[in-house]
Amino acid sequence: MADLYDVIQIHFTAGAVVPGTGQTILVNVPLSILMSLFVDFYECNEAPAVSIMYDKSDRVLDAGAGIGYITSLIADRAEFVVGVEGIGLLAEIAVGNLSLNNRLNAIIVNNALGLDDKPVTFYERHLVYASSTGPSHDSVMNETIIDSINANTLIAQYNLNALHFDLEGTEADLLDGIDLTPIRKVFLETHPHIYGSDGIRRIILRLRDHGLEPFLLGNPHGNAFPWQSCTIGFTRAELIPALRERIQLVGIYFWTQIEEIGEKEIKLGAWR
Repeated sequence: MADLYDVIQIHFTAGAVVPGTGQTILVNVPLSILMSLFVDFYECNEAPAVSIMYDKSDRVLDAGAGIGYITSLIADRAEFVVGVEGIGLLAEIAVGNLSLNNRLNAIIVNNALGLDDKPVTFYERHLVYASSTGPSHDSVMNETIIDSINANTLIAQYNLNALHFDLEGTEADLLDGIDLTPIRKVFLETHPHIYGSDGIRRIILRLRDHGLEPFLLGNPHGNAFPWQSCTIGFTRAELIPALRERIQLVGIYFWTQIEEIGEKEIKLGAWR
């Protein structure tokens, strides 16, 4: 019996435009991702944020690139993008996706992202886009040892100044070891089912200590923050006014504001 990847490779080998984005994708992808793309679920928080976060002054490290969908969206706005993806099949698809969209200002690196260059255990899950170097409660289909690449080395090598992280729970530890001096924007998806609200507080305070203020929150679960997964954008204080103007133009209903980080809760408020 053919496995999931075999079936999809047999039946989906053309290009298609994803509704609502104008993005052409390579449809040779795991079925769970393909179906999500066409029902407006896959990366529904991240995709609209790209038009808010990035412009031609940005050189972005996109960690957890997957099939290159978000990488391609970022490349359409930013000066340069380095996408990092640990699964070889998805990295190959991402390269094809960037080619379909003529994204000459983006590259894909097939490694896990780490703080050194040592091999790491990679947990491939049945929901392929939930795979990562961190164990969690999600069902693991396969464990493999793969090479990692040092995030600080990539940042220095390509003169990167922005981080876009969708790392399925390993972002908290990784951010602790990254030199944030050259970074002026950070966008990340949180995973409180792995590190809890304390982990989210730790991330926010770490970035604030380095001059990166949380200025937007993608929170489709309403008042469930910080207990449900969401997306948070950070930037330097001097960039916030211009980025807020973009938020108003995009007009996405669930963008709100992080007002106060207390010992027991993170308070939200409306835009002023």
